[in-house]
Amino acid sequence: MRGLRVSDNYTSFKELCDQIAEICSPPAWHERARCRGMGHEMFFPGRGVQGHELTEFCGGCPVQQECYDDALSDPYRKGYWGGKSERHRLKEHGNVR
Repeated sequence: MRGLRVSDNYTSFKELCDQIAEICSPPAWHERARCRGMGHEMFFPGRGVQGHELTEFCGGCPVQQECYDDALSDPYRKGYWGGKSERHRLKEHGNVR
């Protein structure tokens, strides 16, 4: 997981700014995502809503695996990523809360 720590030593203000820009910039795979430019609301359906349409939609995405892997880097990430819900991701990786 990317992040700055207070203990990190930076040789210059520019280096610090570059690190902040990297953290705030979306990953490169976002540019190739099928959902690029779409609203994010559809990926956060209400409680109890089945996400079959999202699983199907994401199944045709060229960066589905990258999206899914990115979601796995944060076990608290909500919504559908890589065609799988938070609950599915947590179950699949043995981290059910």
